[in-house]
Amino acid sequence: EEVRAMIQSLGLEKNVRLLGFIRDPVPLLKMSDAFCLLSRSEGFCNALLEAMACGVPSVVTRVGGNPEAINDGENGFLVPVEDDSVAAERLLNLLRDPERSTQIGERGRNSVQTRFSAEAMIQKLIGVYRDLLAERDKKR
Repeated sequence: EEVRAMIQSLGLEKNVRLLGFIRDPVPLLKMSDAFCLLSRSEGFCNALLEAMACGVPSVVTRVGGNPEAINDGENGFLVPVEDDSVAAERLLNLLRDPERSTQIGERGRNSVQTRFSAEAMIQKLIGVYRDLLAERDKKR
């Protein structure tokens, strides 16, 4: 209710919708111009990977696994925790430069496909097992 009251007090009812739980976020992500996640703490965020996989340029805080997924300025933006002015600046830059925004979104999509897809993760795991087996064989 506090958030709803704030939206109303700022006159943003036409611009902000609180949707609640969404079973399939992909259609919403694909129609989005940007993804913004300003968490104070995070694990490794699946929502970020979903946005990146949809080609949505992202602005996220430098917490948890976000720096592992985002190379700042290349495939998204990392901002300091609780620095809303930097986050707003990055978002506005994306919205004002659609060509750059598209490039960053595409780099994000490619990054997810090459580094975080199921196939990429399986190949990494196979590599770990190969390395472990090679070490074991050296000790014999």
